Formats: sequence, structure tokens, C-alpha cells
Amino acid sequence: MRKRVQIALAVLLVGAGVIAWQVQPEREPLYQGKGLSVWLKQYYDALENPESPMTCGATYAGTGGGEASAKQAQAAILEIGTNALPVLLRMAEAHDSALKQKWMVLYYRFQGAGYIPWSLVRFSPRGAEVFQGMAALGLYTLGSSAKPAVPALTRLLGDNNPDVRASIARALGFMGDVAQDAVATLLKCLRDKDADTRLAAAEALKRIDPEAVAKAGVK
Repeated sequence: MRKRVQIALAVLLVGAGVIAWQVQPEREPLYQGKGLSVWLKQYYDALENPESPMTCGATYAGTGGGEASAKQAQAAILEIGTNALPVLLRMAEAHDSALKQKWMVLYYRFQGAGYIPWSLVRFSPRGAEVFQGMAALGLYTLGSSAKPAVPALTRLLGDNNPDVRASIARALGFMGDVAQDAVATLLKCLRDKDADTRLAAAEALKRIDPEAVAKAGVK
């Protein structure tokens, strides 16, 4: 048992080093003493399917606090308003470094083998897709207030990392017609060499401008 705890702590310490190396501490806007990322995580965790409220079919999971928790977080995000945009942009372009990917594989391998006690599972690593999902949720929640972020998001559609391009396209799609100015660039993304980016761009265009999609021959 002692050996298992030592291994678990070693894996967690390596992970802490990875996070400290990758993430520079930055101030976040606060509401009721909590940072934006805390509210975003509460909202994200309260939803059984984080994308469902963006498609008008919200379902709630009991483990995350349910509907009341989601509404509380949503209200907090709306109160923070446009001050949330810099943080949401950083989250939207999140991607996992090779070092972090290796650490995550190591963590879950040891967890599956029983070397990481359940008491430490709450320290499990979060992949970039979680941050991307929280960003999309925040942008969707802000609605028209998120429009000032569209130019920066549009530029990120040209990022060298395909995961970032696909993430940004999905985020723009969740913003709906607020992201109209990104349509021309999203149409170019339909010819992207990355399949996920092409799919994300097509789905985004369907939400933002169905007419443009029809003219482009996208089904």
C-alpha cells in the first residue's frame, strides 16, 4: 500500500510540474470571490452533456449540482461579461503538449492498475478538450456580448495546430449568428487538410449561416 501511495504521489508531482511549466498564472475576473474558470468548471460539470444547452436540449447530471448549479454559474458568467473574453480566448486555443499527453497516459495507466487511491482521483488531469468545452460554453452564454472576440477567434482558424483550428471552429459555431464575420474564413476551412477541422467548420457554418452552407454545397 505504501508503495502505491508513493507511486501515486510521484505521478501527481510530475503532473504538477507539467502544469506549472505550461501555465503562467494570470489574473482572472472575479464574481462573488470566485474566478471565471471556477464558474466555468461549475457550469461544465453541472451538465451531463456540456454542448446540450447550446442546442436547446439541456440535461443535467446529479454529480455536478444539477440545474441550480448550472444557472448559478451562468448568471456569474453573464455578470462578468466582456471581462471574460481574454480568458475564454486562451481556453479556446488550449492544446496538450507532448509532455502533458505522456503524463496523462501515465496517470490513467496507474489509476487503472489501482496505484492511485480514489482519494486522489479529484486531482486527475484535464485534457485540452475540457478547457475548449468550457470556452465554447462561456462564449455561448455571453451571446452578443462575445462578438468582440470574433476577430481573434477568426485569426486562430489559421493556427498551425489542427486541434486548435477545430476547437475554434466549434466555438464559433456555438456563438451562432454572432460569429457572422467569421463565415468567409470558415468557408476556407472546408478545404483544410485536417478532417476534424473540416467537419467542425461545416457544423459551425450550419449554425451561423445556413444559406452560406447551402451555396458551398455542404450537407
